[in-house]
Amino acid sequence: MLVTWPSRRSMIQHAIVSFVKQDYSPRHLTIVNDGEPCSLSDAFFAQAGCKGCVISAPSGATIGEKRNLGAAAVPSAEYIASFDDDDFCLPSRLRKQVEQLSRANGSWLSASRKFIAIETLDNIVGFEYGRCYGAGMIRREVALELPWQHVSYCEDQKMFDAARAHPEFGKSGRILEADDLVYVHRRHETN
Repeated sequence: MLVTWPSRRSMIQHAIVSFVKQDYSPRHLTIVNDGEPCSLSDAFFAQAGCKGCVISAPSGATIGEKRNLGAAAVPSAEYIASFDDDDFCLPSRLRKQVEQLSRANGSWLSASRKFIAIETLDNIVGFEYGRCYGAGMIRREVALELPWQHVSYCEDQKMFDAARAHPEFGKSGRILEADDLVYVHRRHETN
């Protein structure tokens, strides 16, 4: 989860709750923060299967830089899933995505459908189709070999294009699209 603490504080708290409620275990939440110092609460660590840490990034770090710091923080991780600080994931997200990637020996799973909420999570207005890195999952090996570019716009699409062109990651059947509705993209004035 990439944050600039305390910006979007209440949304970040909702996103963390969606991580805690996941039915996949064990899981590790790495928060990469380029804002004021922050930490995960004792209540977070009291939740079954939850581990986590907060990593400091230089002020003004690009989204790509922050994604690379997060990917490097947990060397034992096999999969990387973004938990955007302003969005929400249904409890089955991680489990379903790990199952899909494992079953197909996939390298990249894009979530093709996501719920859309306007401003608040209780204002879901429907769903939309379209690849969304924040709602998907990749194998850690992809991030190690094809790190995100140090930009704050389209860093995910550039990495996807590189993975698709890669001789191993881009092989037939390794880049997957999933249409499970397990992600809520919140649209608001700051995104």
